[in-house]
Amino acid sequence: MIFRYICICLFALVFMSCDKQTNTIEGEYHGFFYETWYRVKLRSNKEFEFKIEGHQGDGSGFGTYEISNDTLTFHLAEGSQPFSMDIEGEKYLIENDSCLINIWTRLDLCKNVPPDQEWSSSKRSIYYPYKKPVNNDVRDEMNQALFSALNVEDVRSYMPDTVDQVILKSYHEISGQEGFTLSQFGKPVMVKTELEIKQEGHGSFLEIMDINIQDDQMLMLLAYGQTYLNYAVNFTKVEDGWEVESTKVY
Repeated sequence: MIFRYICICLFALVFMSCDKQTNTIEGEYHGFFYETWYRVKLRSNKEFEFKIEGHQGDGSGFGTYEISNDTLTFHLAEGSQPFSMDIEGEKYLIENDSCLINIWTRLDLCKNVPPDQEWSSSKRSIYYPYKKPVNNDVRDEMNQALFSALNVEDVRSYMPDTVDQVILKSYHEISGQEGFTLSQFGKPVMVKTELEIKQEGHGSFLEIMDINIQDDQMLMLLAYGQTYLNYAVNFTKVEDGWEVESTKVY
């Protein structure tokens, strides 16, 4: 009986080990966007091969890649054949070891997909708060966008001038000040949970109602508690992050 139990345990350990090994970052990823086919092969020794064919040009490259937290970065090897799409230093978010999502374009490359979907790519909403901002680039961009949204001139006249700090209700992963340096018209913004706001008796506070990202546009909806002030900020994606395009107070 004991021997049988040991055999069952060993079998379970081997099975779990094999299952774990199959879920790795290595493999061949495919995508199709901008009328161009993309293929990248990641090897277990941290080397990669990259090939493109189509409107963006034809070419290939090779080099090494590094992984930090949820982010993969490509480094082209010296002498690697150049091509129109420069991937040196390009960063990709890793999704379940099955897709690589370009932080800038938000287009994905995936592996182990059905044959009829092998050469297609989806545009993802990878930005905060849909994905926890472990990646510094993502967090810094959202920090900048939140700062811009909090400081649009259209809402300055609605803000009380008798308080020495602004309370912002926590929203998804915005539950503390770690990595974020927010202020509104020179006053520090403190992030509080709904329970803390009630316990501390804050009658007025800012609340993020929604952050909706589609392609290179972002809409951020905010409200100022108990003043019936709601406003929307439209952003456009630019090279350095997000730029305010328009605002509306209603």
